[in-house]
Amino acid sequence: MKRFLLVVALFALSATAYAGELLYPDGLEHYNEAVKAQKAGNNDQALSAYKMAKLIVGADAFEFKKLIANNMGVIFAQRGEYENAESSFKEALGIDPEYKKAGYNLGLLYFRQSEYVKALKIWSKMFGFPQEFSIEGTKNLEN
Repeated sequence: MKRFLLVVALFALSATAYAGELLYPDGLEHYNEAVKAQKAGNNDQALSAYKMAKLIVGADAFEFKKLIANNMGVIFAQRGEYENAESSFKEALGIDPEYKKAGYNLGLLYFRQSEYVKALKIWSKMFGFPQEFSIEGTKNLEN
């Protein structure tokens, strides 16, 4: 019985992985459609396509999901939907804490809302800006 359950579990896992591979090209197609629409200023169409891409690419497509979340955040920010934008940028950073575009965009969102300390903190974390005043080191007369 245990052997039978193991075979069934392995079959189910392989079928899931295979289905994910089949869906990947459709997710890529929706993602590319969304980027083109966003660049053309068709943000409603872009959001719809990003949402479809996000559903299709599957749970293991972290690289895609961070790009989708960042790009959706840009649309929300441009619309003045700051809570949605912040959530999207944070989602992208949750997937990849070193994702510089999302970190920059989150800082810019805070900056544009006059939340300068929050902006500085996120940019400091992402780009290594010091949060304190910085002084020059000593020099000698020959230089």
